[in-house]
Amino acid sequence: MSYKITSDNPYFYKVPENMLVSSLKRYSTKIHCKLAEFHLFRVFAIVRIYSLACLSCLAINNSYAQKKITPVITWLTPESISYGTSLSNTQLNATSNVSGTFSYNPSAGTILNAGTQKLSTTFTPTNKSLYNSTTASVNILVNPAPAIITISNTTQTYDGNPKTVTVTTSPLNIATTVTYTGTSGTSYSTSTTAPTNAGTYSVVAKLNNGNYIAAEASATLLINPGTNTKIDPVISWANPSDIQYGTALGKKQLNATANVSGTFVYTPPSGAVLSAGSQTLSTTFTPTNTSQYNSATQNVTLIVKKATASVTLSNLSQTYSGTPKSANVTTNPAGLSYSITYDSNSGAPTNAGSYSVSVIVNDPNYAGASTATLVINKATPRITITTGGSYTYDGT
Repeated sequence: MSYKITSDNPYFYKVPENMLVSSLKRYSTKIHCKLAEFHLFRVFAIVRIYSLACLSCLAINNSYAQKKITPVITWLTPESISYGTSLSNTQLNATSNVSGTFSYNPSAGTILNAGTQKLSTTFTPTNKSLYNSTTASVNILVNPAPAIITISNTTQTYDGNPKTVTVTTSPLNIATTVTYTGTSGTSYSTSTTAPTNAGTYSVVAKLNNGNYIAAEASATLLINPGTNTKIDPVISWANPSDIQYGTALGKKQLNATANVSGTFVYTPPSGAVLSAGSQTLSTTFTPTNTSQYNSATQNVTLIVKKATASVTLSNLSQTYSGTPKSANVTTNPAGLSYSITYDSNSGAPTNAGSYSVSVIVNDPNYAGASTATLVINKATPRITITTGGSYTYDGT
């Protein structure tokens, strides 16, 4: 007896329903099997059925659910591209081991930003009853595209408004960052704000777009004075820190600056020693470029503190003699004027006793003081007896 078994799934075979288990005997049965899915060749298998149990195993396949297969997707990592290159079949070129269609994200025609980007695909098989849909992804490196920066409009005339250079990029309209820095004697800290005053400025332009790469561009911006118009230089000079009398003026006090090149003349000059008190320092600035800039003046206030003087009191122990007794006062520096009091009185005391002495320096450039105690000791009485002559006692 021979049976012919056919199947749409090469992994499972249906046993003909008319194959009755009860009729099985120990004999050979030829079964012709056709692998319908592959359609490549016909297999003839000789199946020797030995027992009822074997046939029962084959019969179970009659009701076994068929499993779907997941297709194999092949998609190599694409070569890097430059920004501006649209996605195409060169990058979106996945393949499968079965027939079907691919859907890509991002889709063909998309321009990706520079950097490492992810490409994804979803594969839908033609025979959905046998195969699952599946996905795959790869990364692609997008390099920044080359660009060129050009700076122009670098000579302008002062009119009270900021002067901005013209920056052009190739490709056009790429975002840039431009900075200005004063140079050649022009004082102007690096800033993205365009300058207004006449002077010379260093200009640097850089790309501000990660999809492009370019060398920074540099140029010099010259702002000329307006017709018959001179500019007043800006003088910066803060009030110096206080000094003590006797300190000569120097660079710590005479340190004015200007926003353009030139020279300063100070009054009082360097080396001068000022009296104690509030003093005015002045400077006159003469610009190097007198055709563009005016001369300028500036004043600041300097506080000169009094210097410290020492006071020494001596001759503080004396003896009553009926005349005022004064303490001796010595100052350093010598010869300074001062005021002295005894128990708060300006006059020196005469009578025996102890007196509080206070001395205060009155010099305009020095300050100093001292205190002590003056002691006037009692004098010893002196008795004189004159001999000679005669006296008559009268009871007194």
